Amino acid sequence: MEIRICIGIILFYSPNFSSSTHYQIQETKVPCHPCHVHLSYGDSTSDITVMWATEKNCNSTLSYGTDPWNYHSTIDADMTHFDHPISNGLTCIYRVQLKNLQPNTTYFYRPTSGGISSGPHFFKTPEPAPNITPEFLVCGNHGGDEIDSVPYIDTEVLSGQYDAVLHVGNFAPDQKNKTDDNTTICYPRSGDFYMSMMSNMASRIPHMATPGNHVTGDLFSHYRHWFSMPGTSWPMPLDRMWYSFDIGPVHFISYSTEVYFLDNELYIQAQNNWLMQDLTIINLNRTAHPWIVAFGHRPMYCSSGNDCATSDSKVRKGLENLFFTYGVDVIIQAHGHSYERLFPLYKGQVLSNDYNNPKGPVQLITGTSNDQVNVKSETTQPWSALRIGGEGLNSFSRMKVYNTTHLLWEQISPKDKKLLDSIWITQEHHGPFIAPKPKEPISKPKVNIEGDTPVSNKDQSEEKIPSKATDTASSTGNENTSGKPSPVVEFFDQTSNKVLVGVGVGIISLVLLVSVVLLIKKKQRIRSYRRWDATVDYGRKFYSAYSQVGKDEKDGSDFEVDSTEGNPSSKLLADK
Repeated sequence: MEIRICIGIILFYSPNFSSSTHYQIQETKVPCHPCHVHLSYGDSTSDITVMWATEKNCNSTLSYGTDPWNYHSTIDADMTHFDHPISNGLTCIYRVQLKNLQPNTTYFYRPTSGGISSGPHFFKTPEPAPNITPEFLVCGNHGGDEIDSVPYIDTEVLSGQYDAVLHVGNFAPDQKNKTDDNTTICYPRSGDFYMSMMSNMASRIPHMATPGNHVTGDLFSHYRHWFSMPGTSWPMPLDRMWYSFDIGPVHFISYSTEVYFLDNELYIQAQNNWLMQDLTIINLNRTAHPWIVAFGHRPMYCSSGNDCATSDSKVRKGLENLFFTYGVDVIIQAHGHSYERLFPLYKGQVLSNDYNNPKGPVQLITGTSNDQVNVKSETTQPWSALRIGGEGLNSFSRMKVYNTTHLLWEQISPKDKKLLDSIWITQEHHGPFIAPKPKEPISKPKVNIEGDTPVSNKDQSEEKIPSKATDTASSTGNENTSGKPSPVVEFFDQTSNKVLVGVGVGIISLVLLVSVVLLIKKKQRIRSYRRWDATVDYGRKFYSAYSQVGKDEKDGSDFEVDSTEGNPSSKLLADK
């Protein structure tokens, strides 16, 4: 009997494994052994999708529950056949969707195919939306031999603090690579190798992936079959390789940059229409999910590369205006096999040199890999805040959303856990951005880099939310380059002061004159009135003070107040 095992587990823990060494692996076969177990979110965070693969089509089920020794439910699995023309990998892929799971709960599960089980595996559902402080691992460009970071990411996942892995494209599909001695070697099963290698972490937390540019044979067949994502059918159709999902205060959007490099405008239009609809809906409920984070493979801007380094970038032309107009806060990208952090910008214009209430999306490139050793840290682009070369080899990213206004981004070196970069993004005004008026670009501040070592813009000795930054603004004035006012400006300043003084004196004089005239006229109209003490009762009648005479009564020397009945009334007295 032939026995087949999941080879990635063997290589994953092999102490002598080197990414520069290629092993010829002897395999035995068990056609129904479940391999490549991995998770993704369904249409909500209370839905989890479980997937695995086998060599042959086998009757498959998934058992799960909250007790590792007592699974209370069993569900039949769906199966799709994936027969890549140049691959000899696993061809039967299974999917089970778990619905309406309890929040903040650990579930145990066991996929079974042909009576052969894998596991037990486990995962924990996120906390409810109002209470969650979501945290994510981010990686990209993991190829067949670019796996040095995988054991370290796996250790991070086992800490239990993360809610998902965001994979920004390229999953080691069938392709040709070059060895250190520049010899071309073909990995017909590199995709299977990668999926098996990643299953140790991907079986524990959702693996949310976006398509990359490495494609062979049938377009994106690996990605469309291996992954089932929210809101899409399975296998994913070519005109729907994009999706969105919400975790706590974050709305995530996964988009395809590859539609701009296919000879079919219908894919571009389909994605554009979907993006506009999705972003319109989320902006109507920005209070519930204020952060919008988009991730796709190819960058819109980069210091070196093919499309992203050109002035007529297809990706930039297709997405920049859309993401800016609808207020996307953060854009995560890969492809360039290096780490680069950009200042907020729009159409090449730097909008600010910090990340305090940025006026445009913050773009991050985290596609590090083994072949970036020759990438330099230097960059001449004004919008590039930091670029890491060889020191960023196989590094990965962490993103933590503390609340509706503060997001922490970090870049980590895997072997020594060194913090390569760290920034706080503070956004108190989530929503569509407003295009700036054309102006001179903001000068780029100097970045101290010794070799390939970047300087973090925040002191991360204590992990805490920083206080609100104080806004600063540069003052401007009518001064020449020497700093001394010009004669013309000085003349107009002096003239303006004299005019203001003259007008003020004139107004004061006019007010005084009018007041004197009014006082004289009022004095002439005052008449003598007989006044008696109003508290003295002279029987039924008494004389009123002048202040008691109504304004509409006739002038007279004396007024008599009759208080016999009800309210007093004033009567004009005859001359006596």
